[in-house]
Amino acid sequence: MISFISEKLFENLTYTVRHGLIKGMKRKGGLGFLPAVFSRSSQNEIEEAFLGSLDLKGKVVYDIGAFQGIMTLFFARQARAVVTYEPHPANYQRVLENVQLNALQNVVILNRALGDRESTLTLVYDPRMPGAATGDPAISAQIRSSLAQPGTTTVPVVCLDDDLTRHDLPRPDFVKIDVEGMELAVLRGMQKALAADHPVLYLEMHGATEDEKRRKAREIIEFLSTAGYRCIRHIETGTTVTTANSAVANQGHMYCTLDADCYALTFHLTLRAENLPRVAPTSRTLQRMRFHSCPTIECRTLTTQSSNQGLRMSMQAHHGAPRAILATDNPPAKASVEDLAETPKKLRTLKRRTGGENAVALWAN
Repeated sequence: MISFISEKLFENLTYTVRHGLIKGMKRKGGLGFLPAVFSRSSQNEIEEAFLGSLDLKGKVVYDIGAFQGIMTLFFARQARAVVTYEPHPANYQRVLENVQLNALQNVVILNRALGDRESTLTLVYDPRMPGAATGDPAISAQIRSSLAQPGTTTVPVVCLDDDLTRHDLPRPDFVKIDVEGMELAVLRGMQKALAADHPVLYLEMHGATEDEKRRKAREIIEFLSTAGYRCIRHIETGTTVTTANSAVANQGHMYCTLDADCYALTFHLTLRAENLPRVAPTSRTLQRMRFHSCPTIECRTLTTQSSNQGLRMSMQAHHGAPRAILATDNPPAKASVEDLAETPKKLRTLKRRTGGENAVALWAN
């Protein structure tokens, strides 16, 4: 219903986005002119918190499956260059418009699909939801069976490896893939790039049924593991994903890096007594603290010591993303990192407010 309202009533409205990843940028389409309470979900907030934590400065980002270009606009704010693929003709035109509205000069937009071989592909979609156009056989059949007149369009398909060579495109540092069930085909078509460039991967998972979603997740994890991507995190839960527990990633998003990009942080965090509530620091205080999923963080408490000076926690975090967020429901608390071991990288602290809670964000330099 929201997609229908957005497409039919506000399709040609140009406005300045009020919230989210592209707050302050201009856009056509969508409902970004409404207050966040009307157009955002908790899942969106998790994804936005994670993406907002990434440092993409100086990077070459590939946005594969752009829809109307929201992620393209977001990436273009930081990245050195953005290469965008959007095969659906109407969506492609909207990406062009949104990029032009913001006078972005670091974006290349290509009107074709990516896959594992050069061919053509029929995209099937609900006219009320053109952002979900798909070439996946099972999802296409699902859409056809539910609509009297589904939308269809035939588009060219190329391999990213071939496009990189033929058109001398910049080599990828970060690749976002949201292609409605065709993720594995896209990955197979960029095997040379994966081997040569080792880009960080950010995937949105899709499938026609729960069984299909689990199958696709397992196949993708197996493929990525073979390609050397063994540091894989499920964004929504922060879980480390392997072939043994791949079902956890049957929906949502995955953040994938090589082993070399993962490192363990062991740090000691002290919450000073004067910054805690007017009660003695106890294990109960600790229980009220939690690690948010600004994910790819898995953290476990090694030791806890409380005294009249404060609460001292030794923790270990397995890092696959730039930062973790430690938050508490208590009044504002300041934290200091006393020492850091098992990594040559320094740990910095930043106090900020997130989702109405007081948070201390930790990340590696």
